[in-house]
Amino acid sequence: MRPGEKLAYGKVYDANSYTLYAGVQECGAFPLLYGIIKDNETVMKKALETAVSECALILTSGSTSSGAGDVMYRLIDEIGETLAHGINIKPGKPVVIGIIKDVPIIGLPGNPTSTLMIFNEFVAPSSGKPSEPKPGSKK
Repeated sequence: MRPGEKLAYGKVYDANSYTLYAGVQECGAFPLLYGIIKDNETVMKKALETAVSECALILTSGSTSSGAGDVMYRLIDEIGETLAHGINIKPGKPVVIGIIKDVPIIGLPGNPTSTLMIFNEFVAPSSGKPSEPKPGSKK
């Protein structure tokens, strides 16, 4: 559910979209927010095809594990190429990295902590924007 909406029983707020949006902006890029995409292969495939036509890099969150309902890695294989599925890091292991029509795609885990961990460790540093020095450290 979108932050600010009345939280229904059994639902969670969509933290990932908005924190990734802010993170991408901090990297100096111009993010496009597609909102929550239903866990439906046809709907997800259509959203990926749209994103490929509009974006230089695609970030997704969720549906990256190997469970029956997790389809992102299969969709990347179907319409592009998977370069890696799963990395040896916790939190954040079920990452999928691929290419669709020359557009890189990084499927981040759905867990908000895992999503931000992978974004901060792998995506943000590759943005080309110099890291800010930590307070108290020398440049």
